[in-house]
Amino acid sequence: MPTIVDKKDEIIGLYHQGMTVRGIANRLSVQTSAVSAFLSRVGLRPRLKGPDRLLPATERKVAAAYARGVSSTKLMAQYGVDRTTILGIVRRQGGTVRAVGSNMREFSKSELSMMTAAWKRGETQVSLAERFNTCQSVVSRILRGQGLLAPNRARGEKHGRWNGGRMNVGGYWRVFIGRAHKFSAMAGRDGYVLEHRLVMAEKLGRILTATETVHHIDNDRANNAPGNLQLRQGKHGKHSCFRCADCGSRNVVAAPLD
Repeated sequence: MPTIVDKKDEIIGLYHQGMTVRGIANRLSVQTSAVSAFLSRVGLRPRLKGPDRLLPATERKVAAAYARGVSSTKLMAQYGVDRTTILGIVRRQGGTVRAVGSNMREFSKSELSMMTAAWKRGETQVSLAERFNTCQSVVSRILRGQGLLAPNRARGEKHGRWNGGRMNVGGYWRVFIGRAHKFSAMAGRDGYVLEHRLVMAEKLGRILTATETVHHIDNDRANNAPGNLQLRQGKHGKHSCFRCADCGSRNVVAAPLD
């Protein structure tokens, strides 16, 4: 396994490019304390604070690579600096910072042809991204535009692994209700909601609040029969629940003090 001594020339070279101890350590996958100790031993003062600064010639290389479409993530790994430093260099060199998720650059017809041909031969999106100096998400969008990938991820009944819209997670049943359901606000991004909360909401005819919880009377998480569920406020323990002292209703909500 390589040691600090084995990487001494690289460390000194990166130091003279203006990197901090943290940047050098990240670039070479070593401990910051080891880099700092080595620099001190060879008479160099470790840079411990402040943004990483590269030499003017190196900054021009970074800006040129970014303009060609190389992602900031790849440049961070290559030069051992953080994203803020990379984007700052681009701005100082007169470049334009790309929006997150935007296409990295325009591809020529020959490049698009080569990319699609390589994909059909079995090359992965990650490999294509490295070859064409872009990121995997851009490759994915290009392939989708060429009709080589499904246009959208199937959800609900259209999904290949559809199991009826009901699954058990950690002993609790979750059911798929989709965006058209009147209680869809209770569902997660995947369209699923905890079944015991849905049953209680349907029983009350309203959406449950974030502070309301539902207790299983027999302590069986999978038994979501309406008669086995109690509405409670906040975290609940055994043998306690909220109910109206006047009418006995469990449909209790918080109200401001008079």
